[in-house]
Amino acid sequence: MKLARLRRKLTMDQVSERAGISRPTLSSLEKGNPAVSLGIVLQVLLVLGLEKDFCFWPTMMY
Repeated sequence: MKLARLRRKLTMDQVSERAGISRPTLSSLEKGNPAVSLGIVLQVLLVLGLEKDFCFWPTMMY
């Protein structure tokens, strides 16, 4: 997520404000902290325009 944010030339403050989360929470997410909720991950994906890259349903392997 950090790379996506940097490629879009967005600051942590901009992304956290748009996602409605705190800057420390965004920092935890970018560091890979597993305690960050899925809802927050999805909010940040939406802000970065990456929501379509997230697979909600695993593909079935036959």
